[in-house]
Amino acid sequence: MNKQTAKMFSLEDLPNELFFMIFSYLTKYDLLESCLQLNSRINCLLFKYIHHVNFSSVLSKQQIDKYAQNFLPFIQNSIYSFTFDDYHIGRTFFEQTRSIRLENLSQIKLIGRGIDLQDDFLEQFRPETLNLVITSFNQTCKPCKLLSTSIKRLHIEFETGEDAKHYLVNHLEIFSTSVLVHMRIIFSKLSEYFQLFQVHLPIHLEKLYVSIFSIDKSDYHRPLIFPYLLDYQLEICQIPFYLIQFLLPSSTNLQRLAFIGQTTTINAKSWKSLLSNYSTLERFDLHLSQNYDVHYSDIQEWKYEFPKYSVDYNPLKNSFRINSSKFDRLDRLYLNESIENFHHIDYSNEISHLIIRSQYWCSYFDLSLNLQNELYQRFKFIKRLSTTIRQLEYFLRTNFLTQIQQLDLEFPEKYCFISNQVVEKLPNVKSIYLSSMYEGTQDLSLHTIVKELLFEKFSQINYLYIDAVRIIDEEHVQESISSWYSSRIKQPYVKYLLEKSLSIWF
Repeated sequence: MNKQTAKMFSLEDLPNELFFMIFSYLTKYDLLESCLQLNSRINCLLFKYIHHVNFSSVLSKQQIDKYAQNFLPFIQNSIYSFTFDDYHIGRTFFEQTRSIRLENLSQIKLIGRGIDLQDDFLEQFRPETLNLVITSFNQTCKPCKLLSTSIKRLHIEFETGEDAKHYLVNHLEIFSTSVLVHMRIIFSKLSEYFQLFQVHLPIHLEKLYVSIFSIDKSDYHRPLIFPYLLDYQLEICQIPFYLIQFLLPSSTNLQRLAFIGQTTTINAKSWKSLLSNYSTLERFDLHLSQNYDVHYSDIQEWKYEFPKYSVDYNPLKNSFRINSSKFDRLDRLYLNESIENFHHIDYSNEISHLIIRSQYWCSYFDLSLNLQNELYQRFKFIKRLSTTIRQLEYFLRTNFLTQIQQLDLEFPEKYCFISNQVVEKLPNVKSIYLSSMYEGTQDLSLHTIVKELLFEKFSQINYLYIDAVRIIDEEHVQESISSWYSSRIKQPYVKYLLEKSLSIWF
């Protein structure tokens, strides 16, 4: 290389992505010991990377002391959770850090057998979530009393049903009635399951995951009613279908249910009868063993028996998933004719994208005026709407469309024709994506339809995309569109792919 063109590179010249790649090869301890306080940029990257700290028992006491004294004061506001795979290490660590305030710490996970919930460090650091993994249980340990007022959720994992029974019945006492418990238990045999749940548990169980390895002789009866239980998962090696009813919990508020394993039938009508006991159920997952053959007729039967539900079959996992609410707890809201109200949505400020589709192909439904008004009043942050042109016309009775900035429209006919009545209700649209409900290319006139969209109907937009289009009245599409804006300072960027798409950016 020529000396004049040669350039020296330093560590500072590396992009952030490479730093994160380097970080992934180091333990959190080695990372802090090697990189902390090198410079301000490295510190910023570290603070973003180190949110969850895991203290392994392989760390020496000297290393833990160094972490507490030298590292923690610099990263204290970046830590969201601590995990200790030995309870006594955690106890030692927290004793050394009493003077440090961890403002963002929300979760502590303790693994071991001698866990003492009366320790005052829980009240000192006030985590909202406490995870306990009971690897083995010593009945000589003193009873655990959960006194902390900050803990909202308690996650407990048991490796045996016997440990779960002794710990929950005789060893654990929760004083706050607001603590909701998430629990995962592994049972070696079915009789352990019934022995545990035939007694009253002094907890408010919100989530329960159960694994059962074998079926032995047992007295079958319904478990106790769990009024707070929202999520239940049953994993079992093999069980006759008629016995499943005895293993399912009695809960009037159950929202999610999953079955993993092998049973004697996947008959949709039989499962529908079983699920009818849970009127609030929003999601059901059925994961079958790989040696169970699922035929096309089975899938169609499930869709037939659950017409108002979303039924998905995953052939790779050999599993069915049924969603009843059609609401994703993300930023999207799905609407179809089965939705009658929005009463159970308490996160309206998170919704930015509304998708409206009939559950039946090429059909439409009249969205009630009450629902339209509620959308306009409660869902103020919806800026994107995806629907069909026919469905869009049902919104003309309210002002909901005035808040839409991004519009995705499908057309069953009259491709890209949008009436003036609809246009008047969309004064703030900046981005438009148009497509056909049917496969294949759609013929379109550039000098009539497209020009009308750009100049007469949506002259304020920043982006227009038309899918699967073939322009029939102009060979030089890009040059022609550019000529329309020749007198403007800011020229559009035009890209036309024959029989594929036309996109225009401003």
